[in-house]
Amino acid sequence: LGEYREKRSQMLEMIEALAVSRDAVRLMSFAEQLGRKLERDEFENHLDAVLVLLSDLFRLKLGHGNSSITNAEIEARLLRIAEATTLEQIIDWAGRIEQTLQDLSRNINRQLAMEAIFIKS
Repeated sequence: LGEYREKRSQMLEMIEALAVSRDAVRLMSFAEQLGRKLERDEFENHLDAVLVLLSDLFRLKLGHGNSSITNAEIEARLLRIAEATTLEQIIDWAGRIEQTLQDLSRNINRQLAMEAIFIKS
């Protein structure tokens, strides 16, 4: 559980950098950390955590309460991010991440894939 929370915390920071602060330097650092420093399985696990967080953001944007989200204990942070994003952005990010996960079978460059997600956002 502690390992998942650490991973979730890192991915939440990445989403905050993408949605709230729009910190390009921090985002490129995340791309390098995810793409170069993690093994493929760990990379996939991190992206899965991002998809869960995006699902929570989507539900909050639709006005569902914390009983409908997976990460209810961090609802305040998720609400702050939800306020700074649109449903279209959340859907777009989730689609790009899902595409990246599918493209892993073709041995894509993970760091470049993450940079592309951040640049296009």
